[in-house]
Amino acid sequence: MIMRMRYIGIAVLCASLWGCGEAEPEEEGDRIAEHSAMIDQIAPSIVRVEYTLQYDQGEAPGGGGMRYRSSFPSMSPFLPWGGMSDGEDLIREERPRVVAGYVLASDKVVTEDIAIHPRFIKSIQIRSGDQVSDAHVSGYAVDRPAVFLTTSEPMPNVKPLAFDASVEPPYLTVRAEESEGRWIYYVGGASEEFGGVTGTTDGLRFRHHYSDGLWITKDGQAVTLGMLERLPLDDSWKMSPQDWPQISGEEMQALQDQVKARAAAGLLRVKLSLRSPKADQSEDRFGPMRYYGGDEDDPNDTERNALGVLVAPDRILILTEMKARTTARLERIIVHPEQGDPVSATFVVSLKDYGALIADLDQPLDGPIQLFDGDVRDQRMHLLPAAQVRVRGEQQIVYLGHRRLVGFELGWQRNIYPSLMGDEEDTFVFDKEGRLIVLQIAQRQKVAVEEQYSWRGGPQLTSAAQLAPLLTDVLAHCDENNVPLTEEQENRLAWLGVEMQGLDQELARANRVSQQTRDGETGALITYVYADSPAAGAGIEPGYILLRIRAEGQPKPIEIQMGYDGGYYEDFPWEHLDQLPEQYFDQLPAPFPGAENVLTRKLTDLGFGTQFTAEFFVDGQQVDKDFTVVQGPEHYGSTKRHKNEPLGVTVRDLTFEVRRHFQKTPEDPGVIITKIEPGSKTSIAGIKPYEIITHIDEQPVMNTDDFERLIADQAELNLSVLRLTKGRQVKITLDVEDEAVDDAPIEPDPAEEDVVEAF
Repeated sequence: MIMRMRYIGIAVLCASLWGCGEAEPEEEGDRIAEHSAMIDQIAPSIVRVEYTLQYDQGEAPGGGGMRYRSSFPSMSPFLPWGGMSDGEDLIREERPRVVAGYVLASDKVVTEDIAIHPRFIKSIQIRSGDQVSDAHVSGYAVDRPAVFLTTSEPMPNVKPLAFDASVEPPYLTVRAEESEGRWIYYVGGASEEFGGVTGTTDGLRFRHHYSDGLWITKDGQAVTLGMLERLPLDDSWKMSPQDWPQISGEEMQALQDQVKARAAAGLLRVKLSLRSPKADQSEDRFGPMRYYGGDEDDPNDTERNALGVLVAPDRILILTEMKARTTARLERIIVHPEQGDPVSATFVVSLKDYGALIADLDQPLDGPIQLFDGDVRDQRMHLLPAAQVRVRGEQQIVYLGHRRLVGFELGWQRNIYPSLMGDEEDTFVFDKEGRLIVLQIAQRQKVAVEEQYSWRGGPQLTSAAQLAPLLTDVLAHCDENNVPLTEEQENRLAWLGVEMQGLDQELARANRVSQQTRDGETGALITYVYADSPAAGAGIEPGYILLRIRAEGQPKPIEIQMGYDGGYYEDFPWEHLDQLPEQYFDQLPAPFPGAENVLTRKLTDLGFGTQFTAEFFVDGQQVDKDFTVVQGPEHYGSTKRHKNEPLGVTVRDLTFEVRRHFQKTPEDPGVIITKIEPGSKTSIAGIKPYEIITHIDEQPVMNTDDFERLIADQAELNLSVLRLTKGRQVKITLDVEDEAVDDAPIEPDPAEEDVVEAF
């Protein structure tokens, strides 16, 4: 409403400044009577165009197809403050979408282009009084948002408009629209001098006008139909709609057939196969730590189908946004052309600033897409063929139509971002030569911009010319850390070498950092510093407050906000383990905090080798320390593991954070038990998850290699098992002939179930 009042205010101001050309001032009463009479004179030349909408394959025509985003305020039927309704609402309310139409002949009307796909249009009808005629789209204006409708039979009681561009001003404008259930007309003053002259440094000159609708003289002579926001300085804008550059429905179909062929050859489904994520047990139960705002889909995906743009016979731009931890698991890329066998492709790079990766095909394909390299702003309001291409699983769906670029916004790094009349989702817009003008692609957010628990939106409409420089020199625009990795490398993490506790209001005030941390909303207290870590080398000590990080290439500092800890259970039920039924073993959270937290994830996403400055607060003052992002030592989620089938047990090496929790030195022996199969020999012997095996047959077990070696070819094992600080000996017989224990799963009794519920 504020925006609408602003535009009304502009129109009133313009009218007061410009007047009505050279006409003498008239008495207010005479002017009102004259305008009122004009409504009666013009009304037979303006009809109601009614679009009855429908669902198509369960999809509503509500979203982008009904939206018009532009700086052009006068085209009110397309704008929220001008009575625009969502298509789904119209269907539910069983009423049509209504716009004004201007009669050119007894069977021909020109009206605004609502740019909605024909599959959502059940019928088009033209209403004049009580008379209703069926109609269809028979033509399209090339350089302004208008379409021509032809009726199935001549319309009675209408008055075709006769245009004369030679008549002199002053002019009036007449608009019609539906409001509050009435069909209303608006008659107002206009002037040839409207808006003055607008000029740009690159030589563009035009005049703005703020009145759409029919332009007439005071005598009712039609001059032109206002469908453009920017008008040339000469009188070439004054013409009959019949003289506008236009194409027929048959010519539009031919353009769409060309786009169909382009899309079939150059917009291809790409299947990405990913290795299953290497997760620790806490991740298996609670899911990995999620940092939303990156991957399009679940980071545990093992298969992803995306759309690719064939930019050269042997190169494809794959439109899928994957963070480094997902790309690390990428194993295979298969491109599926419409005709012929699938083609393998090899990963080249992930783009640094866009949600896409580039791959080279093992065999070249015909029909690469040519990118438009001109100024996208020159295509304003032009009729452009378009393809809406969707990948749903292994199915690729294409809808052909048209779009118009209606506005442009200055965005990231001063790039120009267009907006469309019509649905933007999954849309590729071409010019009449078949070059790709705009497409949807996500901008990859910098680490400092991502919010831990927020959704930041998806792909945005982007000029193809904006991507052209990236494709000519991909190595200069790649993310060196967002690449496929081996299974051993995929869970690597950066580290600073500290353990932290999130601040709250009380801690912030006690440490005199309320102002620097928004009263404890950000910042973290350093509680432990690992020896030989980057933090230790920089002199960081427990008690320091980590405020934030400033990194090269990041638009703002990275605030430290401690959040979800990844499934660690501080009050681990050690005293209840013996009563815990084995079927609940996999639901136990880890008793120790994981190596991955807000800080290590942010540093990893910054990329190894990145320079950064950490801001600390200690002894009443801020202290800055410079660091380089380095890879941390192996952690619980990445370390080597060994699974022994006869025993039904999986063990892992004791990593730095596990040793820290259990107060073990690097010289202390032990492997930690991470998984026990129900009904296995290990379970029957009473061994529980997260206990530590320190010796086998009195031989120290320093790592999983020792464990594997010491149990090999043994009929009987004597295990030294440690639960916290309490040790015990466990004997397990592996020889099947000597085994006297029933391997059937043990059913829990009700008392055991009550114990489980207690914690």
